[in-house]
Amino acid sequence: MTQSRSQGRVTSQKHTVVLDVVPSTSHTANDMIKMLLRVLTDFGLTLRDILCLVCDNASANTLMVSKLNKQLEDDNISHKIYVSYCINHSVHRSVMMMVGAMHHILQPIRKIAFTIHYSGEISRDLALRVNQADTQAKRFPRRPTAVVCDVPTRWNSLCDLLERLVLLKPEIIQVLPIYKNRLPQLTNIEWAIIGTFLF
Repeated sequence: MTQSRSQGRVTSQKHTVVLDVVPSTSHTANDMIKMLLRVLTDFGLTLRDILCLVCDNASANTLMVSKLNKQLEDDNISHKIYVSYCINHSVHRSVMMMVGAMHHILQPIRKIAFTIHYSGEISRDLALRVNQADTQAKRFPRRPTAVVCDVPTRWNSLCDLLERLVLLKPEIIQVLPIYKNRLPQLTNIEWAIIGTFLF
């Protein structure tokens, strides 16, 4: 924040500046505190200059803020750092909670994707069928031949998984009964529900 004086009045302006982008291989509270303090020191700032930390609701972030406030208290500094949860994370968590209500549908879908992904035999069979179909249909660009697995920490990965299943649906429908001892079988209603997730 900068201040200027004009005709006896003091006006203040807020400035947003990216101080640093710090790569990290560890997300423990202690390691994040070390990185934060190093950045503050590099820019001549202290913990008293922090009003609020924006982060997701991971337990390490909550612990980090608690430890920073404890450090301020131990140093007899009358200041508190507040935490604001990232709105994008909050929306994502809310959506995933609603999606969780469809667990009975998502569980077999995830098993199909993961089983195909980790089975060389099934993934090769699927790829061969997709390539043959695209060649016969003279489709260009050609479709990807691999399924996608979702990861809880990767936003949109569930959407990517469902979109890929729908894209490869004709060939997956061919593959499912061949490997029925390893893959769940989906009904027409379940395929329709997958579509409702996407549109």
